[in-house]
Amino acid sequence: MVFGIRPEDIHDPRFLPPAISTAVIKSEVEVVEPMGSEIFVHLAVDGQSYIAVMDPRSRAAMGETMEVAITLDNIHLFDRQSQSAIR
Repeated sequence: MVFGIRPEDIHDPRFLPPAISTAVIKSEVEVVEPMGSEIFVHLAVDGQSYIAVMDPRSRAAMGETMEVAITLDNIHLFDRQSQSAIR
């Protein structure tokens, strides 16, 4: 199974949208790109890189470990062999 999540569904836990169900994971911050009204945070966990689009108030800093909250209602699951969507 392959897990998928869109960058806008990954948040700094301090700036969560209201009424969402989340899971929190620790990730290494690789790159932080301030874009004005949002920041792109390049993260890695267990050798897998991914990107989050976060609130510009986040204090994500390159080289640090941070907790990120993933919106559980918006995850996607795929069959590894067929690449078909499961959820």
